[in-house]
Amino acid sequence: MVNEMVLASEVNVDELNRIGTMLAMSGYFETAREKDIAIAQMCVKVMAGRELGFGPFASVNGIHVIKGKPAVSANLMAAAVKANPRYDYRVLQMDNEAARIEFFALDANGKRESLGVSTFTVADAKAAGTQNMEKYGRNMMFARAISNGVKWFAPDCFNGNSVYVPEELGTDVDGDGNVIDVEYRSVDKATGEVLSTTQQPTSSNGNGHASPATPPAPAMEIPQEVALWDGPDDAYEWAVGIGASDNVHAARNAMTKIVEAHGGRFTKANAKAIYVAYYHERMARAQEKARAAIEAIAADPDAVPELPF
Repeated sequence: MVNEMVLASEVNVDELNRIGTMLAMSGYFETAREKDIAIAQMCVKVMAGRELGFGPFASVNGIHVIKGKPAVSANLMAAAVKANPRYDYRVLQMDNEAARIEFFALDANGKRESLGVSTFTVADAKAAGTQNMEKYGRNMMFARAISNGVKWFAPDCFNGNSVYVPEELGTDVDGDGNVIDVEYRSVDKATGEVLSTTQQPTSSNGNGHASPATPPAPAMEIPQEVALWDGPDDAYEWAVGIGASDNVHAARNAMTKIVEAHGGRFTKANAKAIYVAYYHERMARAQEKARAAIEAIAADPDAVPELPF
């Protein structure tokens, strides 16, 4: 493969944490609201991706950990086969009836030898309970055919790891293989453990059918971090910690601007509004710095950009 696989024992934990923090704080990816859990999710995806031979950005987009098993998007799985110097594949059929993919072994001279054909049909999809067949039938069948083919004919593409496309593990996906998370989870904030998983609450609409319940919107949503602040010093420490401000002096100056926008005085009556505004302004600044770091990495992968934390 283009990227060498990395064993877990070879991963630099500090480096992994810096990358995970940058990705989580960028705001570009869906993560848990709790900062520590969000960073841990990014780190797990990056670590799983490195063991499978993918870079950080591809990993957070194309790898999901479902029921403790790595799920890889069909696009990444197909790219892994194409990038491997020992394997190749060719699509023989991809229509509304079936997907048929032939896998090849490549010798040192590039000569191809057929290893077999992986086929996934409409009947297979019905038997397996494959989701979204009405909307994305060809995509779903291709994903299952490429996944089965890798397991059968090219298992060492992923160093012997059993990998799946997300749909195989019962997760709803869209036409591009992206996971659609339609569930609400109750999470233990201390441990990150999922305590319960439920569908969106519904209520009767009077005609015998259920309709989504619409809870009253709160007057002001208080971010979890803000709720923990006992005073401005806590806000300054937080801003420095996420990399939005270089030091406490800069964090204090940013707060001063927010106070000026709220009448020029910090009072008990407007403290909550000022803190929330400060939170969002500093988060936007942290995301801006994270975006610049990501763009620097993309422009020069060998460079070590200044990270926003």
